[in-house]
Amino acid sequence: MDRKQMLIEVLNKLIPYRDLAEGFLALVKQTQDDDFIESLFVFIKTQIAQIKDKKIKQDIIEQIENIKKMKDKEIASSKKDIEEADKMLDALISNNF
Repeated sequence: MDRKQMLIEVLNKLIPYRDLAEGFLALVKQTQDDDFIESLFVFIKTQIAQIKDKKIKQDIIEQIENIKKMKDKEIASSKKDIEEADKMLDALISNNF
């Protein structure tokens, strides 16, 4: 499959999501300019990669935030456990003396 055919397929799939896709599709179907097709192909490929990169970055940020929340809960739980242990120890010491 050549680049022109790949562009036609990609643009057909993008039409419901991007208004300009239909216009670019018409241009690609009519043009014989290989430089235009190559430039548009590289542009769309780059945009798709950036969208994927943004999604991956957002997923990583969400996971880091979840880890921070879990760590904060663990620290709070540890502090509570230490306070309870201190109270129990204080009570034992108070009762023995």
